[in-house]
Amino acid sequence: MESLLLNSPYKPSQPDLEQKYFVNSYKVEETNVLHGKVWEIYQYEFSTVTSNTITVLPDGLIELVFNFKQSQVNAYLMLASTESSSIEVDHSESGFGVRFVPGWLGQIQNPPLSSSRRTLNGLTYINSAEVISNFDFLFQQIISTDSFDRRVEYCKAFFGGIERVENYQSELARQACLYLINHNGKKTISDLERYMGYSSRYIRKLFSQFVGYSPKTMNEIIKFQDSFHHFSTEPNRSLSDLACEFGYYDISHMNRAYIKLAKQLPKSLYHNLYAERKL
Repeated sequence: MESLLLNSPYKPSQPDLEQKYFVNSYKVEETNVLHGKVWEIYQYEFSTVTSNTITVLPDGLIELVFNFKQSQVNAYLMLASTESSSIEVDHSESGFGVRFVPGWLGQIQNPPLSSSRRTLNGLTYINSAEVISNFDFLFQQIISTDSFDRRVEYCKAFFGGIERVENYQSELARQACLYLINHNGKKTISDLERYMGYSSRYIRKLFSQFVGYSPKTMNEIIKFQDSFHHFSTEPNRSLSDLACEFGYYDISHMNRAYIKLAKQLPKSLYHNLYAERKL
């Protein structure tokens, strides 16, 4: 098995959150010290619009979120559900977040991600301090300033300096994720087994411990996110062409995948998430 690097332009997103609530966003480029570790760092404010809900799509990511509410700060790792969900927001909240490349968090992870989970409203929360070594140091830095740029620099210094692979299993999980991402979800799990040289059962165990989603689900989410991103930039394109380009057997196969993950067909999902932008 060759050692892979992230070489795909794939970028998972949360359109509803990004359009309504993001006030700052830092995209990690290929030359950045965070490349292959972090996809995006962002800041949000729920007071910026009157909407009371967010539509959260499956994105396959683990995010580190610092949530500020009045005088309290909570920090946690968060996994989105494997199907679309609607989350109520509190307009007194603001926050700061880091989106990790799937599989990389295993490089700094102490216990398996199958431990210490709490699920609420379709989101799964994990204690950050139990997973990220020396987390309190980063926590104190983030809460010490309101500057988004300074927080980004703290994250670059903290996560960018981590190079050591903690154990062989975490590296296997990272390589498996990169294989699926680099092929944009178009490879099968049988392809992944052949590439890894391990059984699907063992690979599923790795994903449960280090990724948070099964390899099959991760592959489905990558394909869904990639196809919807391209559809949202060109909503008048043929759905047959979209299905063919992104590895679905046909329109029916793509529609079933969207219903399973987003609970809506592609055109309906686009209309509901991008209606304001269109207007």
